[in-house]
Amino acid sequence: MYVSLAGTSFFAIWNLTTILHHKPNINTWDSNPHRKIQDMYVLVPALNEQTTIKKTIDGLILAADKVNAFVHIIPINDASTDYTPQILASYSNNPQVHVITRNKPDAQTGKGNALNRALHYIELQNHNPNKTIVGVIDSDTTINSNLLAEIEAPFIYTDYDLVQTAIGISNQSSFLTKMQGLEFGVTNFLTQILRTGWGSAISSGNGQFMTLKMASAVRWHNSLLDDLEFSLNGIFQNYKGLFLSHTSLPQQGVQKYWPFIRQRVRWCQGGMECLFRYWKQIITTKNISTHLKWDLLLFLCVPFASLLFMAGSFLSIFVFIWELQYIPLFVIEVVAGLIITGTTITLILIQEANRLGSSFTRSSTFPQEIVMAMENFAYA
Repeated sequence: MYVSLAGTSFFAIWNLTTILHHKPNINTWDSNPHRKIQDMYVLVPALNEQTTIKKTIDGLILAADKVNAFVHIIPINDASTDYTPQILASYSNNPQVHVITRNKPDAQTGKGNALNRALHYIELQNHNPNKTIVGVIDSDTTINSNLLAEIEAPFIYTDYDLVQTAIGISNQSSFLTKMQGLEFGVTNFLTQILRTGWGSAISSGNGQFMTLKMASAVRWHNSLLDDLEFSLNGIFQNYKGLFLSHTSLPQQGVQKYWPFIRQRVRWCQGGMECLFRYWKQIITTKNISTHLKWDLLLFLCVPFASLLFMAGSFLSIFVFIWELQYIPLFVIEVVAGLIITGTTITLILIQEANRLGSSFTRSSTFPQEIVMAMENFAYA
């Protein structure tokens, strides 16, 4: 029981810190151009994505019309066995689309390897690395017609080498997908704003864009959290990231519980890999502020804390049932206190994200936000 209470207190303090800490205005920049962007490459990894890939590519083609740079769309067919190759072949006469096909045994060896294969192709084009953008878009992403123009602007008017969009969930039709929407649209949203203020946002896989100079210097590695590993190696080399809070990139949430559990286990394993590989560099590097160091280390320790918290929560159920026979009033007060505290903190988080313009909370009413906060307690 005490382990469960300690775990709840830890996450409550973390969330309160997120709420109370000053958040800078990160999406304003001066009107004087810092550089001219000539080319933008958008990489779209695809493994059996026949139901979504065409809509994503067509959306990118439309969005390219609003960008000053020439946009190259690079789908990466990672040995798909469905109708994906045939769909990609239909773009063979489009000069903006260049399909990269990977075959086994080289294919399906990790997203990082697929991205590096595309990066090698881009490097052979001999573009100016400071005036070329490389981005990564998931194949199930809903593309807004202004997306690429909004991403291009901070590269022109700031010196950031990495830009990460906000992430949304497009299919919020169930409890599970709605809670994923809250996770990305509230918790991750606020944390990324803080990270930018502390020195650098962290790439989130989908919606990450960087200069070719940074991509070539850092490259992707083989961690299960390749996006986080890319960011860490970039920060170690003094490349900084901006969180583009007003630009949201909707993607499909996981709809079934077993695939959702597999996804989270993979993320936890990737976090552990990054912690074991990079904790010394995080502590010793001079390119990371103290606030960001603490944030990264705590974030990488979350898988271990979650395991302890999960075990404690499971055992506490039996403890509560046992003690309910002897001290029922105390047990009821503890449970009620946990529910009220957790729901209140989550509600304040939602309100703060709403104040800062999160797309997740943009159309929600206060009663709906109360319901979401209570649902999030059950989700947690």
